[in-house]
Amino acid sequence: MSRCSRHPFIPPANNLMMPQGRVRIISSLEELKELKDPWEQLEEQCGCGIFSSYLCVSEWVRCFGDLVEPSVLVIGSKDDIEYIAPLAVRKGKMHGLPVRVLGMIGTILDSSEYYNLTFLKKKGKVGDLDALVDGMASIKWDVLQLLDMENDELLPPLVEKLKSRWSCEMKPSRPSPIVTLDMHNDPIENFEPRTNKRIRRIIDELKKDSRFETRLVKTPDMVERALNRYAELHIARWESKGGSIFKDARQRDFLITMPVEMAKMKKAWVMEILIDGETASQQLCLVDKDCIRMYRMVMNDAFKSFAPGYLAAYFAMLEAKSNGSNTFDMGPGQDEYKYKVGGIDHPNYAIEGKRGKVMMASRLLHLVKKPSNEEAPKTD
Repeated sequence: MSRCSRHPFIPPANNLMMPQGRVRIISSLEELKELKDPWEQLEEQCGCGIFSSYLCVSEWVRCFGDLVEPSVLVIGSKDDIEYIAPLAVRKGKMHGLPVRVLGMIGTILDSSEYYNLTFLKKKGKVGDLDALVDGMASIKWDVLQLLDMENDELLPPLVEKLKSRWSCEMKPSRPSPIVTLDMHNDPIENFEPRTNKRIRRIIDELKKDSRFETRLVKTPDMVERALNRYAELHIARWESKGGSIFKDARQRDFLITMPVEMAKMKKAWVMEILIDGETASQQLCLVDKDCIRMYRMVMNDAFKSFAPGYLAAYFAMLEAKSNGSNTFDMGPGQDEYKYKVGGIDHPNYAIEGKRGKVMMASRLLHLVKKPSNEEAPKTD
């Protein structure tokens, strides 16, 4: 059990008078499991993205929960939940001061696994945010860092409510290039002209010599096999470039188990590109309603001259289109290849703020800077 799991109900803090039992903090995986059914009902009501789903949040907590203090904020009664905020606290340093950072599950650590995040809300509850913000106030934190948030109907009023309590601001976070799939055209028509021509030529040459194969992996056991191979390729590719995160056992566990659980729900698949019978590239995709999200991609450097990453992206788009998806999300980050295949930026946003000793230090030492120069808290 988590070191924080003994007190699921928040005592009054900062002189806040909150209705007893209406505001709770879920601080362990065991408590989170008890919230599964109402969480999934709220998912259905608010239509949140896949990374705010119970499955994604609980898998992240299972793998990384011991590195942070899970602080999932639940507003409402047991039978009538109004909001769920998937939050966690980590320790770090800012301006040389030890700080406690409050952020979103999935982005709170240095490796950001999730994006397009939101607080889940009961239908019709936008604007009734006092209890939600009071709950956030009751958590012990110095720096607020909500990264990669979806600009949904809740975000603007939430930002205004937070600004009324603390020094906060909203600013653009990492964009996610989106490719719109035309049901009447081949996705390669979205590619930048030179890339279009190059990929057509590579496919024609490989097929002519019977060297090319695509493999769509959907069943949980095959997804697991594919992702074990993914980790091997990633480790090999990054060995001379600083090392792969998948040498870390928990990162490898997370890479495999979350998509396997998704595959059981028919919400994850892997597109593999094989050249000469060997894996040249893989693209792990997650199904998020009518959007396919390219969650991870890896390539085998032995086939670099064949642009295997572009091949994986193209055939994954074909698969997405054949299943009726009209949006293909290339994932956060402004990598050049995402625009060469037709990506158009879809912004995410960050809410950042400070209070207590960090705010006092900023004022006393004149450390308040422009947002672009603000020092990010570093993880201990």
